[in-house]
Amino acid sequence: MKPRPVGRICAVMCSVFLVLSGCSGEDAVSEHRPPQPPDPAAPEVETFDSAQVSSDSGVAPIGEADLILLGLSIGIDSGRVREVLGAPDSIRHWYRPEGHGRSNWRYGPVSLLFDRDGQRLGAAIIGGGVQTARGLAVGDSVSRLVELYGMPTREETPTSWRYMSETDPWLATRVLLRDGRVYWIYV
Repeated sequence: MKPRPVGRICAVMCSVFLVLSGCSGEDAVSEHRPPQPPDPAAPEVETFDSAQVSSDSGVAPIGEADLILLGLSIGIDSGRVREVLGAPDSIRHWYRPEGHGRSNWRYGPVSLLFDRDGQRLGAAIIGGGVQTARGLAVGDSVSRLVELYGMPTREETPTSWRYMSETDPWLATRVLLRDGRVYWIYV
């Protein structure tokens, strides 16, 4: 059996989840927008140069506890999710030819991703009011992100950062940035 290209699979899953969680491709990839003149009434946007920060930030790598959101761990059964959170605001299902079905349950600013067996695969924070286990929220500055998570394990683009476990490639947090702020978080 061939080894799976884990990074590529994770990237594809996150991209699919972006669409299903309500983020359009235009919203998710800000570098494709034409430059806009600065709004003099807008607050100053923090700029960030990753070269300014040491890669040895002293921040712990991603672990299973980092992927707990709303008290729900990875692998929790969808029935237990209903017991804890109640009925979702909406549910989307999609299926692939090889039989790998997925479901996306929306609870306000959070979208939970489940496999075909009803096990939680991940969750996206797509709006304010919800924090990760480390305290990161949509709208936080890049400085706050670096304070809580350190520098990314992989900077896919200047606006897409991934934090991966040192021991399990499936344990990861992905953060999308826009205008120097956290725009989307996947745990």
